[in-house]
Amino acid sequence: MLGHVGRKRIYTDYKYIDESNILSVLGRAYSKHCANVSDMDFLIDYEAGIHPAIRDREKKIREDIDYKVVDNIAHYVSRFHIGYFWGTPAMYIQRGNQEIHASDEVIDDTGITGLNEMLRNGEDISYKRQQIAKYVEKTGIGHSLVEIKLADEYDDDDILINDEGEYIGSLCHVYDLDSRYTFCVYHNGIGRKKVLGVTYVKNEDASRVFTCYTDTLIYEIKNGEITKVSINPLGKIPIVEWNRDVDLTGCFEHCIADMDALDAQASDIANDSTQRTQDIWWGHNIALPEDEQGNPKQPKSGDWVLTNTPQGLGDRASDAKIAPLASTYDSASAQNQLYRKFNHILQKCYVPIQSETTGGGSTGSAVDMSAGWSAAELDALQEQNSIELAAREELKLILKAIKFVPENVLPMDSPIRKVHHTDIDIHFSRRRNYDLSVKANAFATLVGRGVHPRHAIKVCEIFEDSEQVYADSKDMVTAYQEKVCIAQPTTSGDQATNPDKPLGSNDRILQDMSDQIDNSPRLQAGV
Repeated sequence: MLGHVGRKRIYTDYKYIDESNILSVLGRAYSKHCANVSDMDFLIDYEAGIHPAIRDREKKIREDIDYKVVDNIAHYVSRFHIGYFWGTPAMYIQRGNQEIHASDEVIDDTGITGLNEMLRNGEDISYKRQQIAKYVEKTGIGHSLVEIKLADEYDDDDILINDEGEYIGSLCHVYDLDSRYTFCVYHNGIGRKKVLGVTYVKNEDASRVFTCYTDTLIYEIKNGEITKVSINPLGKIPIVEWNRDVDLTGCFEHCIADMDALDAQASDIANDSTQRTQDIWWGHNIALPEDEQGNPKQPKSGDWVLTNTPQGLGDRASDAKIAPLASTYDSASAQNQLYRKFNHILQKCYVPIQSETTGGGSTGSAVDMSAGWSAAELDALQEQNSIELAAREELKLILKAIKFVPENVLPMDSPIRKVHHTDIDIHFSRRRNYDLSVKANAFATLVGRGVHPRHAIKVCEIFEDSEQVYADSKDMVTAYQEKVCIAQPTTSGDQATNPDKPLGSNDRILQDMSDQIDNSPRLQAGV
């Protein structure tokens, strides 16, 4: 069982870690980490379907019928959050043209696009994000590691740039780590600065080899002794800790008690269904035939309960009966209660109801809110604030690692070397095709009113890689905007019949939710 809700962050009183204190800090930190690992193992097993509450439950009545049903809604919840939030990896986009570095817009666009290409094609970042997501969503924390790619790791035929000038190879290493073998230690002071990053392996002889990173040095520790010390070339701790929430909890952790109750309900319904097909029979005022040893010959299909009317209290022959011994049980109500419990857990875990269909006459917004998608998006936005902190820390490490790439592999004037982390926004993309008509109309209106296409693309949330879309489309969109700004605005007429008319703030290219007003009595009434 969980010792507590949420993983415990590991702190130390030391502001700086060196050879004089690293062994004592590591020892205390590792004991706290082991407590977290115990909870993480429980949560990972629970999500896999190992539920001790129902597994260890003792059934004292009809022990021969004892189903232990694991509904495992925890797996359903975690799969949704992994798919919804992490299904598309966050991409890098340029923050804007006017920035403190006053760097060239085209160079920044090319560098950021190349950075995305490098991570997607060279580092398979989509897969690695899924690996991190498994720990983040199930246990509340995850870890990644950024390392420099050494010169001798590049093959002679290693292709880094394709014919279109896009980076398709890897310029550094980005690893996903098992959080049960990784932890970070923070200074217990203002700012909570990270002072130590640790990852370790277990050998076959049960010994552990720790690799400990500070901002300046890398320590290798085995059997309580420092066996190797080397310089940390990045100048920063390369281990990044990803937190799902400020309380370091998984996506279903707060609802484990409800999930255990759901398992118990499902098990009781299964037991009841089986018991009704294996009834105990009741025989009153009857005598069963006996075998040679004098034992009653009972039917082998079930059990019997035999009773007799005492002498003088009635006609035993006329009162004889055989019937199944059954209890009254409202199966329909029990099933409805089970269904309500299931949906209640989904609601508490911010998972929308995806298996129901709604009738006609509802607006898209009403369906979105009633099914729980709006609540899921609010939860994802909160998670995004925590995840973005780790994603930006990882970005800084990646850009620092790229500075060590040999010049013969990556020229010094390459745009990717000139990108600064403050030039970049981290773009999270979810449900891009939802309300596509509304987004298309918004994009057309923004572009038609002179908003920079980069910002119009970002705010409309349509595309997975907004930076690449802008890089591929900016010439055409810019030419269109120049034409619109020069053209005289038209006050009447329809765009479909007047293609030369520039799109204005009141012109739409598709129907959107505003066309649903006629279907909503509340909107018609002005409520």
